[in-house]
Amino acid sequence: MQQVAQNTNVLNVLTEQVNDALSGDNTVIAAPGAGLRLLLWHLDFVVAAAVNVTLKSGAGTSLSGAYPFQAAGGSFSQDYPAHAPLAMGTNLAFIINLSGAVSLQGLMIYTIERV
Repeated sequence: MQQVAQNTNVLNVLTEQVNDALSGDNTVIAAPGAGLRLLLWHLDFVVAAAVNVTLKSGAGTSLSGAYPFQAAGGSFSQDYPAHAPLAMGTNLAFIINLSGAVSLQGLMIYTIERV
């Protein structure tokens, strides 16, 4: 990984495909390592059937309540502002929890920050 600019704590801007279908916790972005955390700037996804979706920082911390999607084609799209990205805890993965085995497809834009 390379720094975006000198004297900054933010590493490169990255994108990640979201492609999950298992009931329970699905690790979308692995924990970045000691002294680092994930900052989510954009998240969008579409579900293939009725399901509840919860966003999590690591296995133990919910970042959202359960978003209830009632049918196939339910979608979510969120741009997080520069002053308030969706931040994971230090060295914690970004996890999407699904209440059932339903396909979820989408895209994320994120950075890794030194803390």
